[in-house]
Amino acid sequence: MIELTERLLSDAGGWQALKLARGIHDLGRVLSASYAPPLLQGRVKEGDTEYRAGLRILSKSNVENVCGCRQSRQYGRICEHSLAVGLAVLKPRPVAAPVSPAHVPEVKPAAARPSNFSAAPGPDRMALELFIILAPNLAAAWEKNAVTVVAEVSVSGGRRLLLSALDQSQRFSCST
Repeated sequence: MIELTERLLSDAGGWQALKLARGIHDLGRVLSASYAPPLLQGRVKEGDTEYRAGLRILSKSNVENVCGCRQSRQYGRICEHSLAVGLAVLKPRPVAAPVSPAHVPEVKPAAARPSNFSAAPGPDRMALELFIILAPNLAAAWEKNAVTVVAEVSVSGGRRLLLSALDQSQRFSCST
């Protein structure tokens, strides 16, 4: 029986593929993973595609990729999908427990929180207009649980900026 280690994964696929695999694993895109020697197998979500990925580990120097991705099929390389499955076996991500309505933390009213924003205009506040932008493929994205929302602002009628680009030292007002 060959012990599954990060070193074995790195030797099999190389550091570049392992780096990509860490990103896949950290983003929680490994849907399932199991290791019953010699077969490491699992499922990985990559965009709209779900791959059945894994490795057949016969020895430290004899590792076969069993992923259905193009890189694996066309070039015979050990891909990041299969390495991510291995990382998921070594370092399982904790499953988030569903939050019941009784355990939802209380949100303080907006007036109780210190803020640079106010509904009341004033001489020390710049007028702000908020724009919420949804992707044109909202219905399809909703079905896939992949909705993208962007918040932009226009300060004093100027050009639109991302909300995060505002100067935090300034004070702003926005109509309700």
